[in-house]
Amino acid sequence: MASVRPVELAPDAATAQRSRTERSKLRRELGRLDAICLLIAAIVVLDTLGAVATGGAQTLVWLAVVAVLFFVPAGMVSAELGAAFPNQGGPYVWTRLAFGRSAGSLVSLVYFVETPVWVGGSAAITCVAVVDRLLVPP
Repeated sequence: MASVRPVELAPDAATAQRSRTERSKLRRELGRLDAICLLIAAIVVLDTLGAVATGGAQTLVWLAVVAVLFFVPAGMVSAELGAAFPNQGGPYVWTRLAFGRSAGSLVSLVYFVETPVWVGGSAAITCVAVVDRLLVPP
């Protein structure tokens, strides 16, 4: 099994130096508030808003509980992994460094397939609910 260098994934020292130089030119544009808003926008979609509206006020309490018990630990894990492995690539790089190329490729494939299925499924459920509510006679 080939060893993976945890500091740089570049094949040689010159490429690693160019990578560091280019990375130093990048500016961090997103702040905490931006990241929080992006997380909320990714999680709270139309189907979630409908469920919250029908659930009433206690649903907001459960959303807060889920946020504290799931999103905070997930954010802390991502922050820790990002600090430990500062390479670009996120979960692919983390998995590749820990378990090898095959596992990293599997993680990339799951991320690639998961998003369209999730978004498409949410859109399909919303569409069926709208058609059922507006077009199908009672």
